[in-house]
This record gives sequence, C-alpha cells and structure tokens, in this order.
Amino acid sequence: MNNQLSQKWQNKINDFIKQSAVADQLYADFASANDSSVKHTTRTAHAVVNISSAHIMNFCDRSRMNQYPAYLNCYDLGKKRVRLGDDPPTENWEVREIVDKALETLHHYEINKIYFMAAELNGTGVRFYGDICLVLKDISDETIILDRNSYELIREPLRSIIEKPELSDQDKHEQRCKKAFELAGEWGNNLGEMASVKILTTSGERDRRLTAGQISTRILDDEDYIEVLKTDSFSTHDLECVRLSALDVALENYIFQCIGTVSPPEFVEYIWLRQRQKCREALIMHQVPVTVVVTEGRTKS
Repeated sequence: MNNQLSQKWQNKINDFIKQSAVADQLYADFASANDSSVKHTTRTAHAVVNISSAHIMNFCDRSRMNQYPAYLNCYDLGKKRVRLGDDPPTENWEVREIVDKALETLHHYEINKIYFMAAELNGTGVRFYGDICLVLKDISDETIILDRNSYELIREPLRSIIEKPELSDQDKHEQRCKKAFELAGEWGNNLGEMASVKILTTSGERDRRLTAGQISTRILDDEDYIEVLKTDSFSTHDLECVRLSALDVALENYIFQCIGTVSPPEFVEYIWLRQRQKCREALIMHQVPVTVVVTEGRTKS
C-alpha cells in the first residue's frame, strides 16, 4: 500500500468537513455521515469497460480460442491506432503516448500493458465508448486509479499549468507525472475515499443524506468517471456479467416493431439491431450473464 496515496485522499475529506463546519456544524455532520455512506456503498463497486456491440463477436471468438489479448487496447490494434470507442477528433496517437508515459510512473508497467476502465456501482458505464458494458469479476487491490479521465492531463486548464512555455519537454513531462500522482490512488485502498471526495465536493455543502442511487449516479456521471488502469487484458472468463441500458433495449424493441410497417427502420438502425442480437447470442454461448439496468437506485420487490 502506498501510504502517500492513502493519506492525501483522507486529508481532502477532512479538509472538506472542516470547511463545511465554518459555514455550519450541521453541514459538517452531514458531510461526515455522507462520507461514511459513500465508502460503505463503493465496497460493491466493479471495474467496467464499454465496447461497441460490433466488436463483441471478435472479443468472444478470441476468448474462446484462448487468444491473448482477447480484449484489445489501442496498442494491440496497432497501425489502426484507434480505441474501441472513438477518440474525440482533436486527439491522436502522439497525445495518447504523452499521457501514457506520465501514467507509466504510477503503475511501472509498459504502456501497452494497460487497459483503461472505469469504476462503476450498478450503472452501464461510459456509454460514449460503446453500448455494451463489460463488468469484471475482480480487480487487484494495487491497481492504480485516477479521480478523472487521464486525458485531462493534456486538456485545459491543467495543460496550461503543466506545459508552461519556458519549460523543456523533459520538465513538462516531469510536471505531468507530478500532477498524475496528485490525481492517483489504489483500487483496494483509496476507491472509497476518492469517490467520497468526488461526490462530496461536487455536491457542495448540504443538510441531506445521500442515497445509494445518488452515490451510484455520481461516481460515474456521463463521461466524468474514476479511471482504472488495469494491468493486462481479460477475456469472457473474467466477466461477472454484461450490462445493457434499458433505453437501448427499448430502442431495440421499437426498431423490431417497425420492421414490415409503413415506417420501416433505417438501414443503420437495422444493422445495429442485428449486431445487438448477435452480441447477446455470443455472450450467452460463453455463459456470460446479460442484465438490463432499469434503475441505479434501490428497489423493492
């Protein structure tokens, strides 16, 4: 366990509680209670990755044939130089390597051995990267996590702070490594604290308790997530389940109902529907449970 990483996140929580007490002791009391709730709730968190349904068959085939790696990162894809999940158009291969070189000082593995994931409770991951959410069974306690997308190291406002014009390229790299360390923690020791800092500081001072559903929603909100730097790839054997969004499942049903009517689906919609159907068939054949996420809060039966 890295004691420096562990202490800094608890210090951030303590500072927030102290600042809340300046305004009103009641705010501090609720902040302390909500901190405990977040830490307790995130004990059930998993590492997830999103992938397009178009790539699931290849992932399943590679898993079945015990080909390594089964799940591919951008380095595995080689000259294609793309991720499973399109990069924003302003980003390129060189930028990816700049970020990965800074992260290398945290995990100490070759940059091509890292697979980027997100911490999730019971949602469907970062859907920007794909409509299928793969949920891993286990993740090593020593796995490095960051409190945000590592690409923020080369985006404003951090970019201007790190890349001051008077600095050499080496100095900029060292500053980027230093900033990466400030954002980092370990899965087994810091996830609860990191999630607490993320949720409490974005919620602000409040005199209400956070619910499990609110914690689930805020630990991964749209593309704002806690990044997981998993070492080495994985296969279908390493999956606890696959999660589908209820909205996507509803859209599937709508497209299916439109087939043969006066308002038939667009060709791309039909192709997407067929991809999803084949995706489910492949996962079921590999005995991977497929679940539909209706709500991220608690329910009563």
